[in-house]
Amino acid sequence: MSYGRLVLMRHAKSAYPVGVPDHDRPLSERGLRDVRAAREWFAEDGRDFLGDEPAVLVSSALRTQQSWQGIASSLPLAEVHQCPGIYEAAVSTLIDLVSPTVLSGRHTLVIGHNPGLEGLGDFLADPVESVQPWREREKYPTAGILVLEIKNDSWANGSADAIAFVVPRG
Repeated sequence: MSYGRLVLMRHAKSAYPVGVPDHDRPLSERGLRDVRAAREWFAEDGRDFLGDEPAVLVSSALRTQQSWQGIASSLPLAEVHQCPGIYEAAVSTLIDLVSPTVLSGRHTLVIGHNPGLEGLGDFLADPVESVQPWREREKYPTAGILVLEIKNDSWANGSADAIAFVVPRG
């Protein structure tokens, strides 16, 4: 059986305006530049991983919504779902959110937050078979994009290969 790829994008760099709740923080100027670089990556390379009509699951936080808006033109046929459950999600919650689309064979992009996305990537990615940039990173930086090739339907530790990890910078 063929599974969809799972692509995890951490939102771009956010600002920290005084008095603004975490959920409502916007992107910073650097974040806006990085989103433009991410849009270029998705237009040139990302569609090779996601195809023309991926499912896109986006956290309800403002910075993730703005990150999606910044790259949306590179995936014009995507089916987008706002998912409040991504915000502050544990690895098990993220698996529950993505498994229906990925196991149906549909490529899926998640735009979310740390520590959840990094935890999911660390849990799923086979430490031996995954690309060197993922294995050797020190952190999961803002605007970072991880592409996972799902090997089986177990959602167990090491059940995917990290086949690409990029950090677009503008």
